[in-house]
Formats: sequence, C-alpha cells, structure tokens
Amino acid sequence: MPLTSEQITPLNTAPVGEVRKVANTQITQARQAWDQAQKGSNQLDWYEQLPLGGYHFERWKPYLESIQAAEKNVWLADKSQDEKEKRSLYLSAYVKAYETAESVAKEAKLPPTSFTTIWRANVTPALDRALDEIGKQTERVFTPIEQLGRAAVVAGLAWAIYKRLSK
Repeated sequence: MPLTSEQITPLNTAPVGEVRKVANTQITQARQAWDQAQKGSNQLDWYEQLPLGGYHFERWKPYLESIQAAEKNVWLADKSQDEKEKRSLYLSAYVKAYETAESVAKEAKLPPTSFTTIWRANVTPALDRALDEIGKQTERVFTPIEQLGRAAVVAGLAWAIYKRLSK
C-alpha cells in the first residue's frame, strides 16, 4: 500500500527530531524485512549456491542498496544545518525505507507484518478506543429501540396466534 498524503502530512508538521525518529524506525523495519526475506527465501545450503554465482544475493541487492540510500539520507540530514533540508532528507529517507520494506514484503510473500505500517502502531490503540466508545454509544442508543422491537415482535406473534386460533 503506497504512502498517502494523510500519512505524510503529520510528518510535515512534526518536529524534526520526531521525523528523524520515524525515519530511523522505518529504516530499521525495512532492514528487518530484508533480512527476513533473504533468510526465508534461501532454501539452499551454502555449497548448493556456488553454481548459481551469487544469484540469491543479486536478487535482494537492489533492496539493500535502497535501504543504504535511506540511511545515507539520514546521515546527510544529520550533517546539515538547515532545518528545512533536514526535514526533507528525513522524509525522503522515510519514504524510501517504507517503499523498500513494502516491496521486499511483497516479493518475498512475507506474512502481514508491521514492516510497512509503523504509523498504524501509533494509531491502532487510539482507533480501538474510539471504536469501543462508538460501540458503547451505539449500544446506549439502540437499547431502547431494541426493546421496542422485541415488544413489537411479541405483540405481532400474539396477534398472529390470536388470529390463527380465532378461525
């Protein structure tokens, strides 16, 4: 799932230190996805790979280079003095790491993980609480209606039985 503007907008207004933290977390998760994908897709023993001439490494090399490019952006941002340039470099590192992690997960057919969804880790608890609260409010609203519906069903059944027996 590609990044949306709703995911990037909060990072544009967040403090630079927070953006750096998010970018580093995403880079770490991209590297973990890369490691897991490389290990999970390597069913050959080391001596069986010799005739392949490093195919396995070549398969995952572009993703590693992309992760390293994201790390380089963080390093350049750390060296920069301009806050605007720092934010831009951190955001580009975050986006690059996010896209890399997603691509790795897709190619390696990894099970659903949090490699590409660090923003969900922060949103999910609050969303769960909000949904629980909405459920409680809905329950309070529908309880009287539910009771009224039950009374109508009972009245309808009583009327149907009365009609059936009165014939």
